[in-house]
Order: sequence, then structure tokens, then C-alpha cells
Amino acid sequence: MAGGRQLGGNSKTTSRRYENRVTKDGVICNKCDEVKTSEEYGVNKSWCSDCLNEYQRKKRKKQYYKLW
Repeated sequence: MAGGRQLGGNSKTTSRRYENRVTKDGVICNKCDEVKTSEEYGVNKSWCSDCLNEYQRKKRKKQYYKLW
């Protein structure tokens, strides 16, 4: 077992992935692969607001679907 501690392994990888998505026009959405401005992202920085709203709409519809 190593005696030291690993510092920032996952956060470095995540930061590198985000830096690869940034373009001069905006940020590439992980879901729709379109370049959107930073204002079009909400709390979730990996999906744009449009993709996130669509996902949540489908999730709510599935959640309240009557089985019987």
C-alpha cells in the first residue's frame, strides 16, 4: 500500500473534460452535442437547460403514469 495520498485525481480529470468542451462560442452540451452559451446552462453544467428540462419532463411523466 502506498504511504502517500493522492491529491485531486478525480477533480483534475473532471476539470480537463470541462476545458475540452469549452469553445470560443460557448460550451458543448454533453447530451445534445451542440454549442450553447454559458447563460443557457443552469445548475447542472454538463447538460444545457433545454436538455435538462426535457429529461425532467419525461421523468415526471413516467413517475405519474398510472399502472392500473
